[in-house]
Amino acid sequence: MEIMTQSRKPDFEVLVKTGMKPEFGPNDEVHVDKNFTAIKLITSDKDNLIGTQLCCIPYGGAKVIQNNKKIGYTITEPLTIVENGTIVDLSGQKEFHVAAKRF
Repeated sequence: MEIMTQSRKPDFEVLVKTGMKPEFGPNDEVHVDKNFTAIKLITSDKDNLIGTQLCCIPYGGAKVIQNNKKIGYTITEPLTIVENGTIVDLSGQKEFHVAAKRF
């Protein structure tokens, strides 16, 4: 059904890069600049930030925020390796384009 309705077709993509240091917060969020490059990542799971973790940051459904305004949400998520609070791998890549939908 999703293929027929194209409900999962992204409206835009967010570029997430290795080297980012996600922060713990109450909600999953991706803060982006004017070019939709992630400048801040918030995860609601603080265990993702301790030691070496295989997780997803950002999670699918994370709010995308630009200029302090919620503009959409992610619909894909990279398989992420975090070492001591720093993202070192994004689905086997150094950069990952996370698909997103507008509200």
